Order: sequence, then structure tokens, then C-alpha cells
Amino acid sequence: MKRAPWKWYACIEGQADECDYESDSRDAAIAAIARDYEPGTVIEVMEARFSTAKRYEGHDFVPFIAIRNRETVTLGLREAAP
Repeated sequence: MKRAPWKWYACIEGQADECDYESDSRDAAIAAIARDYEPGTVIEVMEARFSTAKRYEGHDFVPFIAIRNRETVTLGLREAAP
């Protein structure tokens, strides 16, 4: 079975099922979500792989099969800068 690549994802804390911010690096994932949320917002950032199982093809939701390097970050003024 072909494995999905490791990517970095960010989401609002507690909403890991809806990681809309995908990037190739941790810092890029944080910068992407910081453009949409105010300083003080608590986020989760993680490195993860999606399932490549055929049963999920065409679905709106594809689960992570592995997560590593997960942490909680509070957005500050530095992250929120344009």
C-alpha cells in the first residue's frame, strides 16, 4: 500500500478532525492559520499522514492514520503579522 507523505496541519484546539491548514513545514502551517485568527487563539499543530485506503476516495473526510509532533500553540503578535 502506498503511504501518504508526512505533512504539517494546523487547526483550532480541539478540532483536529477539521485541519484546513496543510503545509510542508510546521512554521508554514502556523503562519497559514495565523492569517485567519486573532492573537491569543489556541491552535494545535501536528505532523500527520492521511489514509490512502480506496474506501475514502471521493469522500469529504479522510482520517489521519498517523500523527506525530503534535503540540498546542497560542498565536502571538509575531505569528499574526502579515
